[in-house]
Amino acid sequence: MTTYGYAKVAEGCLATPGLIAHVLTNRYCDHLPLYRQSQMLACHGVAVARSTLAD
Repeated sequence: MTTYGYAKVAEGCLATPGLIAHVLTNRYCDHLPLYRQSQMLACHGVAVARSTLAD
């Protein structure tokens, strides 16, 4: 049995490509500010700072 993981976006990065695509789509297509995205993720139990989203 083999388990396949997600491809690394950058060395040391824990974010999946799907999460990065979600953040970028919300930011640039839906014009959703990073502080709102941070609040929305916190509601789902994921604590991500705005500074982390901006990196």
